[in-house]
Amino acid sequence: MNCLTSIGKRIYNIEDVLVLIFLEYILKEYKEDYLENEENCWLDHMDLRFSWLKRQLASYDEIYNLWFPYSWEVDQHFILKFCELTKKNIENVMEKRKIELDNKILLASIQKSIIFEDFLTKRFEYSTTDLKFEGLIVSPFQKYIYIYIEFQEMNLKTIIQDFVSNFEKLGLLPFFESFQSRDLNPEDKIMRLADTATDNANISLILPAAGEIFLYYKRCLIQLSKMRNIW
Repeated sequence: MNCLTSIGKRIYNIEDVLVLIFLEYILKEYKEDYLENEENCWLDHMDLRFSWLKRQLASYDEIYNLWFPYSWEVDQHFILKFCELTKKNIENVMEKRKIELDNKILLASIQKSIIFEDFLTKRFEYSTTDLKFEGLIVSPFQKYIYIYIEFQEMNLKTIIQDFVSNFEKLGLLPFFESFQSRDLNPEDKIMRLADTATDNANISLILPAAGEIFLYYKRCLIQLSKMRNIW
């Protein structure tokens, strides 16, 4: 096989020609079904794109892998070309249909893309070739991450405003205003909180409210940590 590879490289660089022909052949279906299809190219079909590639990789490992010398690394060329086409396509699609983007579909698409990139990284974790799949597909979403941020800001403002309204009805708002005073040092603020907790039974509502806000922050941080490939 090494002899065949050597001869092939000398004859019109046949390796590149054969790999190119194969990629055109195997990607033809993907281009027709997803890149050229207005419905399937939208973000709610990201998982179908990735499932398509996984099926093709299974076929490659079972059948096409026997067609080419291992040193040609055809599966790597195939995956990189798929990622290149997909990245360009979703860039164009989001630009054309950005009015349809919302937090839900954006977040789902980002998470699915990152999971898929992790899948590709794991496939080649023992490869001698320095392959980096992080961001190959998900990077175009960075331009629209403001949609996610604005959505979370709006939700947080609503939550805080609801708490303020409830505390105002219970007569606890003056306590918060005094607690925020810059004239008090941290120790005095803690002592004031302790005194209020013993004097006012309604203070028991403060801790659950604070806990809910912290849980909301935690969910946001977890979501952001899963977007590591996008930055």
